[in-house]
Amino acid sequence: MWEKIGGYDQHMPHQGHEDWDFWISMTALNVEFYHLKQVAFRYYVSNTSMIKSFTDKMVLENQDYIVKKHSAMFHKQFQDLFNSNGEQQNKFLNKISSRKFVIDAFCKKLLGFKLFNSELDKL
Repeated sequence: MWEKIGGYDQHMPHQGHEDWDFWISMTALNVEFYHLKQVAFRYYVSNTSMIKSFTDKMVLENQDYIVKKHSAMFHKQFQDLFNSNGEQQNKFLNKISSRKFVIDAFCKKLLGFKLFNSELDKL
């Protein structure tokens, strides 16, 4: 994977955010990540660490560089999210336009049971 993404980006304005850029690059390869429910390492930053010498301007320059570098992926993720929300809205609109769904929702909420076994429940 390191070779596929070209390792750490040497063209970043200020070295210090390579790991952030590296993991974003990994997601572009559709690498599957897993969440560990335990601390697997400790990241220590001392008062003399390079990242402590960053000014707000340096941080902003690196963030701007990373966002521009990965802008196509960010736009695709936003578009996918926007489209999925649109699909969810359409499904919801289809549900609430059904009389059976509205009656079932009312009965379930107030009486604790449903009258219909509707295909709309699966939406």
